[in-house]
Amino acid sequence: MKYLKYRINRLTRSYNRYITTYKKHGIYGVGYKFLKKIGFKIKYNNFIEKKKYFLGQKIVHLSKNTILNGPYKGTKFLNKFDATQTATASLFLGFYEQEVQKKIIELKERYKLKYFVNFGAGEGFHCISLLNKFFFDEAYAFEIDNKMREIIEKNSVLNSVNDKIKIFGKADFTSFKENFDKDKIPQTLFLVDIEGAEFKLFDEKFLEFVSSSCLIIENHDFAIRDKESIEIFLKLINKKFIIENVKPSSRNPYEFEQLDYFDDDARWLMISEGRPCPMNWYVLLPKITKNVTFKQ
Repeated sequence: MKYLKYRINRLTRSYNRYITTYKKHGIYGVGYKFLKKIGFKIKYNNFIEKKKYFLGQKIVHLSKNTILNGPYKGTKFLNKFDATQTATASLFLGFYEQEVQKKIIELKERYKLKYFVNFGAGEGFHCISLLNKFFFDEAYAFEIDNKMREIIEKNSVLNSVNDKIKIFGKADFTSFKENFDKDKIPQTLFLVDIEGAEFKLFDEKFLEFVSSSCLIIENHDFAIRDKESIEIFLKLINKKFIIENVKPSSRNPYEFEQLDYFDDDARWLMISEGRPCPMNWYVLLPKITKNVTFKQ
């Protein structure tokens, strides 16, 4: 009887997973999932992901591994983007997180910032590009994934900025405090993309330590079940910072001649970042500032 219940529970869970896959990816997604289950090396969840990977590799080849447009134009990246990276084309076209790119540069100029700290640095897209374009003097990249840290280092060498960047593992208050000069905090911008861990990382002690700096934090509240931690976080940041919000803006795939030879479906797929929902970013500004240049 116990074995029968065990088998029924397993079949029920398996059935529910396939139903979830069907709702999200359709019948082709179910097919891909089944092929993975029986041992085929399938890299994708659906045909769209497969098409986006193919287009991403096309743009990598077209761009010669170099960002083609936008504030980060001219920065090079190794082609280490696998099938799970669905924003490769967007990255090399210069569209990727363009709202964040613009906000970073705006805050750098407004607050006369010199240092850039990136929690969840990935392959180094932001920190290496900002160093390469001389927006910041130094960058500190925190990345939990060993493979990604190796890629950051290689990309920094590729762009000749390896002497301006320091690379660390998982971001936490202790490791950050030990490796960062507190006197630099007022001239520092933090970019945080840690998949929901922001609500636990930034407790009152950490926020007090960085309260004279600027922070841009990608909001992953949709992925967090513990809603109380979100409420506590929001109360803390409102207590210590002036809060702004950055939301996604429109993209125009027709503005760049590099895409003239692609059809409409390909153009729109290439600017997609594969987001699960409309994202937004908290922008935290210090309540007490010095040497700030405000726009007229």
